[in-house]
Amino acid sequence: MIKLRVGRPDVPDVLPGAGHKVISAYRELPLVSTQGDGFRSFVQVLLHAMVRPTPIVVIDEPEAFLHPPQARLLGRLLAGMEVQTQLFVATHSADFLAGVLEARERRPLSIVRLDRASGTPQVRVLATEAVQALLDTPLLRYSNLPSGLFYDQVVLCEAAGDCQFYAAAFDATKDAAGTHENTLFLQTSGLAALTTTAQHLRRCGIHTAVIADFDILREYGGLRNAFRRLGGFADALRNDVKAVNDFANGTRVVPTVDGFRSAVNQSFEGSSGLASLTSQMVDDLMKLLKGASGWDVLKKAGLSGLQGDEHAAAQRVLDAAADLGLFIAPCGELESWVRQVSNAKKSTWSRRVFEEGWYAKPTSELRAFCESIRAFFKDGVADYDRAVAQALRVNSELGESEASVTNASNQILTEVRVIRATAMYAGKPIPGSLWAEGAATTGTDLAPGDTFTVKLGKMVWVEHEGFFPREATELALTVYFRDAAGLWWERDGQALPTRLLNGPSQPDPRPE
Repeated sequence: MIKLRVGRPDVPDVLPGAGHKVISAYRELPLVSTQGDGFRSFVQVLLHAMVRPTPIVVIDEPEAFLHPPQARLLGRLLAGMEVQTQLFVATHSADFLAGVLEARERRPLSIVRLDRASGTPQVRVLATEAVQALLDTPLLRYSNLPSGLFYDQVVLCEAAGDCQFYAAAFDATKDAAGTHENTLFLQTSGLAALTTTAQHLRRCGIHTAVIADFDILREYGGLRNAFRRLGGFADALRNDVKAVNDFANGTRVVPTVDGFRSAVNQSFEGSSGLASLTSQMVDDLMKLLKGASGWDVLKKAGLSGLQGDEHAAAQRVLDAAADLGLFIAPCGELESWVRQVSNAKKSTWSRRVFEEGWYAKPTSELRAFCESIRAFFKDGVADYDRAVAQALRVNSELGESEASVTNASNQILTEVRVIRATAMYAGKPIPGSLWAEGAATTGTDLAPGDTFTVKLGKMVWVEHEGFFPREATELALTVYFRDAAGLWWERDGQALPTRLLNGPSQPDPRPE
């Protein structure tokens, strides 16, 4: 009976004339049989595959009982074996797969993925060129990317901090009663690799979306390439991108005295009064003196920094990109989702957002952004307007003596206009004005949970004097409102809000 031992002896393997010392040293090593389940499984798999190979070896979940580093090492060793045998390995371990991909001298490799998202398992053999692309790109090969092969869908972000925030936002906006979302957020260490990585993952059969900052619109060539990698064309959007850039490049914002003072204080935040100026502080001061460029503003403000034709042009680009799975932050950049926290230092912003719980209080705009990504994964089309409309919870009601609009969202509505009230009586619309004399039909800054009301006027009916006939039906309000992102919406009765692309009609229709 052969007894296997494990460890490193404290003498060299070859000692001239002292073979007994080497044997004695090996006998002092612990037996493999005394090791834990994981290590014994590790050795057993290697022995079956390497010592007595058969034409075919089937291994089920070799990572069982193994620590992640051991699973990675086992994958690397099995992939590098020089034996005439074919291995079939079933695994749920991203570490084991990463080890296989890391093997320097690797035998021919095929990866078969089981997709259960549809309810019925679907077998997909990953294209050889797609797998090779993963292996030939060091940034992908030595990243956490192999984990994505075990998820139904992957969202790619530029940096680790973006992944943390958007993963938390997805969790905060999910339907608690809905199905489990098997979504992984991965970072690609910058904008350049975002859509290239998405292209590789999609070729491997992984549903993949990409999140980018607003300044991806800054360069048409890069945006066009991103569209092509995601299966689309940006040619029709060239003039829209140009319109945004013409506006940004023709704009320079000089700060006010108060704004300059605040920016300087932020730059020096946390520094001792006796400390020397750093090069970063000097750069910040020079930028302040020079004034902000249009793109400096748009990177932080996004769509809200644009008006009129430029706003409509940027929105068309964002809509087209979203339908390809490229989601451009309408607020500008990551830090603009939570403006209550200073973004002078990105690391401080991220820490405060999580410590102070802001990540769990998504605005309706962020909620809509997450919902549009979910819609893309579910339907293949983002439909941003629908997602925003579902997130904007604005309740309107035509009551007995007043019309009311309640902001049930978690963001402020900067303006609310009650346009008309309608009701039916004896099969015909009620004629005449329903508003009380002098009633204000426009409200501003409606905070979450607040209600704006408009008094109704009494009228004389055949059977009584009051606000409505007793048999009146189909009471409804038409309301215009503007959200925190500056977008105008119309809600007619109990229907979902629809976007007013050109804003409210000017002048407003006379309330009826």
